[in-house]
Amino acid sequence: MKPGTELKQKISQLENEKADNGRVNTVKMTLNLVQSSTDDLRNRTELVQTKITGEQDFSSFGSRLDNIETNVSTVMETMKKKVSFSAQLRIQNSNYTQLSKNKTIRFNHVFYNDGGGFNATSGEFTVPQSGVYIFIFFVESYQPTDDKTCLGTFVKLYVDGVYAEMSAIADPNYEQHIQAGNSYINYFDKGQRVLIQTADLEKCQTSYIGGTSTTFSGLLLY
Repeated sequence: MKPGTELKQKISQLENEKADNGRVNTVKMTLNLVQSSTDDLRNRTELVQTKITGEQDFSSFGSRLDNIETNVSTVMETMKKKVSFSAQLRIQNSNYTQLSKNKTIRFNHVFYNDGGGFNATSGEFTVPQSGVYIFIFFVESYQPTDDKTCLGTFVKLYVDGVYAEMSAIADPNYEQHIQAGNSYINYFDKGQRVLIQTADLEKCQTSYIGGTSTTFSGLLLY
C-alpha cells in the first residue's frame, strides 16, 4: 500500500460517517416537527370538540333557530302586505265647497288604492291588514267673503269615531287660499276605520274647503 493511502481511507470513512450522522439528524428534526404539528392538531381538535359538546346547548340552539325562522317568516308575510292609498277632493264647477261641522270629507278622486281599503263614497279608510300605518292629510281653506267672524277651516282625524288628537287648521284672509296638514303614525287592527272630519272653529259653523289641494293618503309601514 502506498504511503498515505491508509490515511486517506480513514479520512474518507470519517467523512461518510459524518454525512450519515447529518442525514440522521435531519430525519430526527423532521420527525420532531411532524410530531409537534400532530400534537397541535390534536389539541385544536379536542378544543373544538369541548366547545361543541360542553359549551353548546343544542336544544337552545334549535330554539333560537326556530325563533329566527319565525321572524323571517313574519317579515316575509309583512312584505307581501301591500296597502296604500291616495285620494283627493275634487269639486264640480267651483273652486270650493261648504261643509258644516262634524262632516266627513269625501275624497272622491282616488289616485291609488292598493289593498282596497279606501272608500271614495264615504271618505273612510278601513284597515285591511293589521300593522303600523302612517296617514297624511291636507286641507285647503278658502274665505270667499270679508266676514271676519268666521275664518278658517278646522279638520280632525278620527279612528272608529274617536278623535285621535290629530288635526289641522287653515286660517286664510279674505279671498285667500291657505293649506294646512298633518300626519299620524300608530298601530291599527284590521277593520278599524280612519277618516277626516270638519270641526267647530270658534264661531264658524261652515268650512269653505278648496278642492285639489285637499288630500288624504295612507300607507302600511310594517
